[in-house]
Amino acid sequence: MHTSAPARRTLAETLGSLRGLGVPLDWSTLVPYARLAERTAALDLDQLDGIDDPWEVAERALLLTVMLEPALMALRRLAQENESARRPADGRS
Repeated sequence: MHTSAPARRTLAETLGSLRGLGVPLDWSTLVPYARLAERTAALDLDQLDGIDDPWEVAERALLLTVMLEPALMALRRLAQENESARRPADGRS
């Protein structure tokens, strides 16, 4: 990851905002999320396998990034609902 990647700044700003709101997440808390993101990135790039035209690769990558992101967030929310329903009401796992 390049040090000037916009996502780095977004991540740092988000963590700072969370800390300011009393939710002190640090980098170690994000490691499992980063691993899931790496797996997602690999799946994204797998979708481009077999496409030889560089313009088509770029177009497909853009579409996957922009159009698939809301679906991925919806899947996360559905999984959270499912997990919440599965866990005992008192919050203990």
